[in-house]
Amino acid sequence: MPFSFQDKNSALQKLRNDFASLPLGRAMLDWADKNGVEIRITKKGLLKGYRGTYHKGKILIKPGQSHLQMIAILAHELRHAWQDLDLIRNTPKYDFNLTANPIAGLIHTRFQEADAYSFQAMFMRQYVVQNFEASVALKKLDTVIYQDMPFIKLDKKDIVFMSDHDLRRAIFEEFTVRNHKLRNEYDDLYVLSHYKGAFKKKGSLAARSMEVLDKTSAKLMGKDREDVFLSEDILTKFGTSAWGECNENNYIQEQDGLAYTYTPLHMMLSHKNMQILSNMLALSFYQNMNGIKVKSGKVVPIFHP
Repeated sequence: MPFSFQDKNSALQKLRNDFASLPLGRAMLDWADKNGVEIRITKKGLLKGYRGTYHKGKILIKPGQSHLQMIAILAHELRHAWQDLDLIRNTPKYDFNLTANPIAGLIHTRFQEADAYSFQAMFMRQYVVQNFEASVALKKLDTVIYQDMPFIKLDKKDIVFMSDHDLRRAIFEEFTVRNHKLRNEYDDLYVLSHYKGAFKKKGSLAARSMEVLDKTSAKLMGKDREDVFLSEDILTKFGTSAWGECNENNYIQEQDGLAYTYTPLHMMLSHKNMQILSNMLALSFYQNMNGIKVKSGKVVPIFHP
């Protein structure tokens, strides 16, 4: 039997109340309300297989899941809301530049998801430890952390006792460094949704589609082309203390402040995605976009096509 309107409202209110039982959860919901972020329990608007999503100021959570899973999804999607409203929209041209630069967009997506998953793990660890006895809490971690993040190799007891800062950093590193199905799915989703159309045709038609793409990109960007680089300053903003959750520590700014030195940013790209990105970089408009602008202003290559 499907959820009624009253059921959804009741479930949403319980979700908000329990989420706010943590001081961090209360701060997050206050931030969301202040910034006009709408939270709804509904299937409408969700892509097949999705349990929740954030898009343009709205968080959608699929009904029929366990209450604990909904809390985890809300933590994850509220993090994406913060990324969008406080990071991307407050950085001039950033969203537009991600669309223009295929390399920047891919790496941004990895950082975005690594940040959201590490934040979700930290929040849910706090929630489970506060609301369940120790023996039950370890089992609950399976539902809200390990099932959602199968790439994690940390022991459950380590997760319980690690500091917030260390836990977030560990999850971030495991998401970005480890070769795992979830990260590859995000890579595929980004690369194929943005650039697959240019490579569907064979022979001269493919060449023509690439030529059109090249001219269209140049026309759209105009004189701003030189500004379309991935920026170290932007990457290090992921993980900053939006709600005081890590005592103002930025877990990405380790390794002498170079966020991208955990591992080469192109590490373990699939052959298909590497081929598509290499073809993009061969276009005249996209040449020299393969780089990250470090704090000194120098542009350092990300990978060799």
